[in-house]
Amino acid sequence: MVDQMNKQQLTVIKTSLLEQMKSPVNDLQVQRLTTALARINAENFGECFICKQEIPFSILKINPERVICDKCLEETNTSIV
Repeated sequence: MVDQMNKQQLTVIKTSLLEQMKSPVNDLQVQRLTTALARINAENFGECFICKQEIPFSILKINPERVICDKCLEETNTSIV
């Protein structure tokens, strides 16, 4: 999904990730943020782990460690993001 996002959008998300890493709530959040950064480099960032569809930039901008789209989140009724 990285290929569908433009360079500016990725820069915004990377900046958000790095800012969040400066004051993480806990070790799990650090792990999620680090994983999100790795996914950007692996080019599967922004892809829903369940349906493989794109997670909208507007969601990733706020919650860059998000791995499940809204539709799948509702269908699975889970709090895993």
